Amino acid sequence: MAVAVVVDDNEDELQQAVLSLKSTRQFEAVYGFTCPEVAYCLMKERGIDVLFMEVEMKGLNCFVLMDRLRKIGRDILYVIMTSNDGYACEAFQKGIADYVLKPLTAEGAAKTLEKLRKYHKREKNTYCNDTG
Repeated sequence: MAVAVVVDDNEDELQQAVLSLKSTRQFEAVYGFTCPEVAYCLMKERGIDVLFMEVEMKGLNCFVLMDRLRKIGRDILYVIMTSNDGYACEAFQKGIADYVLKPLTAEGAAKTLEKLRKYHKREKNTYCNDTG
């Protein structure tokens, strides 16, 4: 099973997202962090599968966090959760798997996970079929 991390500096929205993801029963573990630096330390040490994150957080925005994780070679599906849809274009250009408006509900989490399954399958097929 997969491991997910949620990073949101709003404690209420963080807890809502963590509970919604846990309710899907699709993850071995779901970790929640209000501090992106602390989350980064865990993700650097331990591989994870999916990162759900707010765009603007105290100390570090999601794009910087994504870049840092990619530099250390982490293969993660990124999902942005925000109440502002103004970052969507930049987010998809940076290779996110999904962009959801907050709050993340159980129904929204289930829809996102279905998209992630399709995204992962498509990416896997792309690699498998690229034999030159």
